[in-house]
Amino acid sequence: MARTLDTSTTRLAKLTVSAPAILLVDDSKEFLDLWWRRLSSHGFHVFTAAGSSEALQLVRSHHPVIKAMILDLVLEPPVLRLASRKQATPRVHGDRLAKVLRQRYPDLGIVLTSALSERELTRHGIRPDLGQFPFLPKPIEENRLIAELHTIVSKKRTDPAPPLEAPPRAV
Repeated sequence: MARTLDTSTTRLAKLTVSAPAILLVDDSKEFLDLWWRRLSSHGFHVFTAAGSSEALQLVRSHHPVIKAMILDLVLEPPVLRLASRKQATPRVHGDRLAKVLRQRYPDLGIVLTSALSERELTRHGIRPDLGQFPFLPKPIEENRLIAELHTIVSKKRTDPAPPLEAPPRAV
């Protein structure tokens, strides 16, 4: 579920996004909280998702307002329904989610990240095509990420974003 002030009730605030909207996807609450603050301080409107299903739902609901996504390659528990509601694909890691989203939303910028080495990723069965997506290892250098996001956002449409129903930041 998207961040809300009250976890028992989804409260949405009417928002017109003048700042670029970014989706941050990671299964670590600490990572989401840290980077929500950092990206917000740089003028981005930040959505967060703790897994692949939530990320896909947010992109479906808020595309094309969401301009870019920062996506962890190892997501637990990653469950994503791809073809239909009857066909569930368990353990969808960030590399697979990135490829699915790139096919469905080719204008969505995607930055991959992981704390694992390439060898460890391979051991988990994750073989991302790092040439297709920018990759920033954790710990992420803030200046590099901000520069990458500005590059992605500057390649996108320049007309104003439509009004958006967005969750306020959890407190």
